[in-house]
Amino acid sequence: MDGRVKRLVGRQAELSALDGVLRTTLSGRFQLLAVTGEPGVGKSRLLDEVTAKAEQHGMCAARGLASEYESDLPLALVVDALDERLAGLREELGERLDRPAISLLASVFPSLAGEPADDARLSPFTRNRFYRAVRGVLEELAAPGGLALVLDDVHWADEASAELLGYLIRHPPDGSVLMAVAYRPAQAPSHLVKLVQPGKHAHRLTVDPLSRTEVEEFLGPAAGPARSQALYEVSGGNPFYLEVLADLGSPVMAEAMPGGLPADLRSALRLELDALPPDALLVAHGAAVAGEEFDLPILEVAAALPEEAVAESMDRLAARDVIRPARSASRFRFRHPLVRSAVYDSAGAGWRVRAHARIAAYLAEIGAPASLRAHHLVQSARPGDGGAIRTLKAAAQSAEEHAPATAARWLQAVLRLMPEEEPDRVEVLMELARLQAISGQLREGRSTAQQALRLLPDSDHARRASVVRRSAMMDRMLGRPAEGQALLTAELSRMPHPLLRAAVPLRLRLVGDNLMRGDVQAAQHYLDLIPEIPVEEEPGMAVAVAALRPIAAYSAGRADDALFHIEAAERLAGKSSDEHLAEWIDALSWFCWAQTLLGRQKPALHWFSRAVAVARSTGQTYILPNLLAGHARTLWQAGELSAAELAADEATEIGRSLSSVQLLTFGLTERCLVASWSGRHEEALRHAEEAMQVCAGREESWAATARYAGARALINSGEVSAGAQALAEVCTPSARILLDRATLLASYETMAFAEMAQERGEQATLWAERATRLAPSALPASQATARLSRAHALRLDEPAASAEQAARAAEEFTHAGHWVDAGRAWLGAGAAFTAANARGPARTALQRAAEIFIRCGAKHLLAETVREQRKIGVRVPSSPGRAAGPFGLSRREMDVAALAGEGSSNKQIAQQLSISIHTVETHLSHIFTKLGVTSRIGMRNALDGWI
Repeated sequence: MDGRVKRLVGRQAELSALDGVLRTTLSGRFQLLAVTGEPGVGKSRLLDEVTAKAEQHGMCAARGLASEYESDLPLALVVDALDERLAGLREELGERLDRPAISLLASVFPSLAGEPADDARLSPFTRNRFYRAVRGVLEELAAPGGLALVLDDVHWADEASAELLGYLIRHPPDGSVLMAVAYRPAQAPSHLVKLVQPGKHAHRLTVDPLSRTEVEEFLGPAAGPARSQALYEVSGGNPFYLEVLADLGSPVMAEAMPGGLPADLRSALRLELDALPPDALLVAHGAAVAGEEFDLPILEVAAALPEEAVAESMDRLAARDVIRPARSASRFRFRHPLVRSAVYDSAGAGWRVRAHARIAAYLAEIGAPASLRAHHLVQSARPGDGGAIRTLKAAAQSAEEHAPATAARWLQAVLRLMPEEEPDRVEVLMELARLQAISGQLREGRSTAQQALRLLPDSDHARRASVVRRSAMMDRMLGRPAEGQALLTAELSRMPHPLLRAAVPLRLRLVGDNLMRGDVQAAQHYLDLIPEIPVEEEPGMAVAVAALRPIAAYSAGRADDALFHIEAAERLAGKSSDEHLAEWIDALSWFCWAQTLLGRQKPALHWFSRAVAVARSTGQTYILPNLLAGHARTLWQAGELSAAELAADEATEIGRSLSSVQLLTFGLTERCLVASWSGRHEEALRHAEEAMQVCAGREESWAATARYAGARALINSGEVSAGAQALAEVCTPSARILLDRATLLASYETMAFAEMAQERGEQATLWAERATRLAPSALPASQATARLSRAHALRLDEPAASAEQAARAAEEFTHAGHWVDAGRAWLGAGAAFTAANARGPARTALQRAAEIFIRCGAKHLLAETVREQRKIGVRVPSSPGRAAGPFGLSRREMDVAALAGEGSSNKQIAQQLSISIHTVETHLSHIFTKLGVTSRIGMRNALDGWI
């Protein structure tokens, strides 16, 4: 390439677009740039420009490269990009992130190995928290000049890295962060490509081959017109092809042209490799097998050559630009992934197998982790190799925490190596089914479970029931509940005796399935068939049976029985260990939901927290979105909207990763409701729309609840007529049997409000009467909801009576711990008092509503309250300056709050305001106290529009 230019040729449109993306990024907005194109077309060269331009603007640049042959190494792409940068961030991360988050990072990134990570195993459920921690890292790297995260060959990214990138695209970091990714469209993960939809923060650049004129410029004047034309025709304008073909030299070109020089790149690269001395070619083969990066010792093993010969060959390979120095000292990599691919393919298949085996043995000698050895064992181990089987099992166990799909592949390799008659085979199949379910491979997991079931003898009722129960859960997540139910009933029919203990798990599963379908009678039937379980014999099973009794009674309208059963179950569960609860976590989830539906806020928060912790620690993915969604519901009802958002977000992400319609809908429903009550109407409606698409045609309780949430979001956003129409469909006799009674009651109250808002008093009264009939007298929160419904119905004609009813409802909601509803009731009372000309009580009621909404972060309800306050002459500032801070905040406290709200760390705030970190902490403590919040998120919500 002596006469060829080193600068970028052409690409003016791409460079112009890149400059625009960088300008937007530096304005403080996250930007995603996807660079796509065929192999060798120049994607990596354009990423070089991204990196250079970012650094010229003073941005931090972090670059990572995925590898074709190491795509089974968990989070390899992300570690490659960020590990070196993390080494210098320990102090900053300590201020931004809590200890558990740092521990999660330390469990993945080698540069943080000194941090305590023993208690932070990255399970399928802590992955979402790990992703948030990585987002915090990106935000820290972006301060103050910005960050360019540049990732190449993303089409080869391991599943865990691809999943993390998807999370970051859906939940962009705050600040000036540019994520530039390059990939081949045909090979990239489909779920990642779908997220790169051009819009406000996403841009796609398609890199095309060079034109005829650009090829001449690329080759330089020494090539001459004839040779440039020939190379253009052969290469198709692909820069990498051009480079390889041009390096063959004029004599080769002249001889080859008459016979037609092979257009296939691999053939051209093979010509380049054939010119290497034998030892150098052997070392190149060994390097291709060794990994994306390699050093002298591992090449000695791979090539089976002496150190001196390997060192000499490396010099020759480097001189010919086959390999180049890597970022790490003493390590090398191929000049381009296509070169490595060609070298790897040019080695004999048998030789590659032996080279992988030599490397695996070498890694074992030096004590390398099982996960590094597993990659080579998969390529080289022979059937029946006990050592390889043990290593692959160990690797799978270590990888299941953060890369269950990789762990599943390694267990599949175990099955290939394991003799068919091996007694342990069924255990491996059962574990593989679990991992496949965790990683979202539900169809594969169900198929594996069926294989295990075929191997289990008919007499092994306990293990068969366990496999059937898991298979039925996967059927449900796949949207095939009828098939799962058929599997459960078929296995029950095989049982020799109806009172057999092994039948209990199947019946418990059938109770839950029928509750989902709204068939309360069938659910109770299966529950009644379960005999009494002595606690001393089967403590976990006894808890499971007790845990289902409250929800069955509640669903049948027997509130008194439900309260009796829930107190009994609570006593039993309270004495149980986490180990026993973990055995029956799906039954425990119904117990947690029953607490919420019965209006028992404090017990519900406690039990959801405990159940989530148990599910996380025991790796039971199937149930976590359900639990997190229930936790989110309880949190937002209790006024903890920020905490509810985190739980709902995690529920959604796990449901999405599992490709489960039901679990994704659980999360989207609560995200819709949390966003709606927080005042983010556009976001709420977006979540509702996705939920409607996902659960279209489904006739189960979770789908009906999603429809309620979408209608409620419409009404909250001001689309009262459209929302009321949608909600009326949810409340029809044929549809409402699917809703739990608490949600149905909330629907009636919402309809009463909507009819009142449209000045249809008679219709509002009808809905209020339905609410009154439905609300159990034993449940204070339900009685408060019915009372609020009556207040809506009275508002138009009897405002004084309406105000009295709403105020009483507010007190009842407050006593029950339903703070959002309490605030709504006080707002209704204030509006009604205003209509009744009672300004004093109106002022008091509205002030209470405002205080609740500020504490909760319910911005649109706060705005409604302020409008009502202004109607009666209460002065509420609309755009205060920092000199006159709201809520009693001083000028300095407003300065601190503004910087903290922008994401600055305590250290950064101290530097900008020239005060000590201790003073910053004191100011933040005072700010939290004055606002009645406990976190920066709560502070930001409370001061939205003020800072």
